[in-house]
Amino acid sequence: MKLIIFDFEGTLVDFQWKLKESINTMHRILEGYRINYNIPCDTEKFKKLNYSQLYNYFSKNIEDPLLRRKIMNDFDRIYDYYDEDASLRWSMYDEVPKLLEELKNKGFKIALDSNVGRKALDKMLKKFMIGYYFDITITRNDVKCLKPNPEGIYKILNYFNGIEFKEKYFVGDSVTDIKTAKRAKFPVIILTGEKGENKLEEIIKHNPNHVINNLKDMLMFL
Repeated sequence: MKLIIFDFEGTLVDFQWKLKESINTMHRILEGYRINYNIPCDTEKFKKLNYSQLYNYFSKNIEDPLLRRKIMNDFDRIYDYYDEDASLRWSMYDEVPKLLEELKNKGFKIALDSNVGRKALDKMLKKFMIGYYFDITITRNDVKCLKPNPEGIYKILNYFNGIEFKEKYFVGDSVTDIKTAKRAKFPVIILTGEKGENKLEEIIKHNPNHVINNLKDMLMFL
């Protein structure tokens, strides 16, 4: 049995999320929590965190469960807004349907692990008519911590109920995806492009197993 897990944005569709704007919005909201609830908010420290690291920090480090839920609801509300905004511009890469079809024909189980929320992801999979290729999809709303935490990968493996995969791969486009795959001990294939979270130099520095310029090139490694 063989398994391949894809990221979504930047991997199957082009990258359109407004990263800096979304993080700045959350910083303003978190400053309100610092004032009203006296939660520790080290502004300089948080400025160094990307959107998923910031999410994970508050998911793991707020002890009061009611306050934690309130804060995480705000994260989800803001991130849903930026998901929806990005969805207005997302364009699927031309080679995706044929690639997914070929992987199915090669006997792969296909999964998706994305930091995008469920509402936007399902909407896009339906729009692009590729949802039926995936045995399971994991979104931001299905996990406590986002990538680079490998919780999503572990949920996918649990879904397959302990199947021993003789081949397994994670396909993404970012340093976050490299870290996620390595923490779960998955070989990682990284798609590079003009737009995305990270520059090529950053990608290479984190030593993915393979770097490709077009998704169809990954078939060389399978």
